[in-house]
Order: sequence, then C-alpha cells, then structure tokens
Amino acid sequence: MRLFGVAEAVRHEIGVLDSWQFQPRRVASLATSRRALGEVDADTAFAAGQGLTLAVAVELATAVAEAIRAGPTAELVARPAHGLTDREVEVLRLVTTCRSDREIGEVLYISPRTVSRHLQSIFGKLGVNSRTAAAAAAHRLGLA
Repeated sequence: MRLFGVAEAVRHEIGVLDSWQFQPRRVASLATSRRALGEVDADTAFAAGQGLTLAVAVELATAVAEAIRAGPTAELVARPAHGLTDREVEVLRLVTTCRSDREIGEVLYISPRTVSRHLQSIFGKLGVNSRTAAAAAAHRLGLA
C-alpha cells in the first residue's frame, strides 16, 4: 500500500493523469491490498507512502521486486532466520548497508526507537554487541 501511496503522490506531483487502460488493474490491486491489510492499516500504509521521499520509494520498490523474484519459499529455505523475527531480519539487512536508525525507520515505516529495540534484540540473538558485529554475522549466516 505504501507503494500505491507514493505512486499516487508522484503522479500528482508531475501531473501525470491516470491512463484509462490502467485504471481497472489499479483499482483491483488496491482492493486486494485493502482486503489483505484491512481498511485502517491500508489507509495508514497508503498515507505513509505519500510521505516517502522518491529515493526511499525507489528503494522500497526495489526491495519488493526482489522479494517477488525470490518467491515465497525461496527466502525461507535459502536464508534461515537464526531465531530472528521477519522484522528483525529486515532491520539487520538494512544495518548491513550502513544506515542509521532514522534511515532504517523511514524505509520500514517505524520509529528510530523501535529500530533501536529491534537492534538490541538482534544483538542478543546473534550474541554480538555492535552494529558492525551484527552486520558481519548477517553476512556470515547468509542473512544479508
């Protein structure tokens, strides 16, 4: 839904009209997403997407495309989580790209404080005590 929100914002910003041939597909995709997330969460995610910078939106779109290409089971089989939650794995992968808590929060739409809490949990589960050590562990364990 965040990608729908940012696409809408960009479309309005640059003045591109919604082409009639794409409207039915867009409406169907939005409806499917709304059903999956629920109305409140869908509206929240859409609004969050409208506030993303273009750089963050491109990064999010790239991550979504990579996840789709990998397939639903490839990620689970190829990269065991080593006791980490899905969100912790997302945070850890972004740590390996040398991002700050604020930058990670922007990408994942969570607060920097929540990122910090995830990092503390990650450190405990991986038996490390720094971002650098966590990033090294992520690479060693095939999580990044």
